[in-house]
Amino acid sequence: MNPYELLLSHFDIQIINPEDGRVNHINLGASFNYFAVIKSGHAVLTSRDERVELFPGELLYIPRGLVYVSEWYGEGGCVFYSMPFTFRYLPENAAYALQKISPENEVFRELFDKIYDCKVQEPAKSLSLFYELYGEVAVKLEKRELSFENSRVSRAIRYMDTHVTDTFDVPALAKMCEMSESGFYVEFKGLTGHTPIEYKNILRCRRATELLQNTSETVEAIAERVGCTDASYLRRLLYKELKKTPKQIRAEKETI
Repeated sequence: MNPYELLLSHFDIQIINPEDGRVNHINLGASFNYFAVIKSGHAVLTSRDERVELFPGELLYIPRGLVYVSEWYGEGGCVFYSMPFTFRYLPENAAYALQKISPENEVFRELFDKIYDCKVQEPAKSLSLFYELYGEVAVKLEKRELSFENSRVSRAIRYMDTHVTDTFDVPALAKMCEMSESGFYVEFKGLTGHTPIEYKNILRCRRATELLQNTSETVEAIAERVGCTDASYLRRLLYKELKKTPKQIRAEKETI
């Protein structure tokens, strides 16, 4: 792989402390890829195809776009590192399935400790340590059964991910991939788990959620930025997908 394919468009690391019994429904799919290491307590993550239990010292990988439910347990709450990241090169974000890696030693937790400690004082070193971690982990991760690279619809997905505000329809996307509409529809849903229209709306909701939680922009301005006709339409879309209002979304922090 070309090293430039691993350039990051998003990277962060936090320590999260969900209360015992907390359940999160990630209905829109994960906005980023995630690494997570639990320091205390344990978690259960369930997707359409997998059920993963995570205990202290084990490293969890969540792929971008995964729809799942997470449950968190521990007396006094769970404590874990959350590391969201996204590569600019989109296929790399879709390469791997939900999974965990049980370390033979403390290398993962030690690296998370170092990355977190460097986040504020030495951000460049923090990034360097992230790539060290990714290099250790990527060789052990299991690929998804349906590879993004091998899919004929990957060009359309890449286009949709980078042109959220554009107007397009299934015939145009199918033509872009040199496929029939029916064949495109089937393969697209098989790869993403959604129809093209559903996927487009999910991208809008993800982007709107990011803007609501990380900026002070008005709902009207955000609606325009994500390609919705007006604020009322965005509110309906968010409530349909998340059962939440913009005010509720703005008050929350993203969880895994």
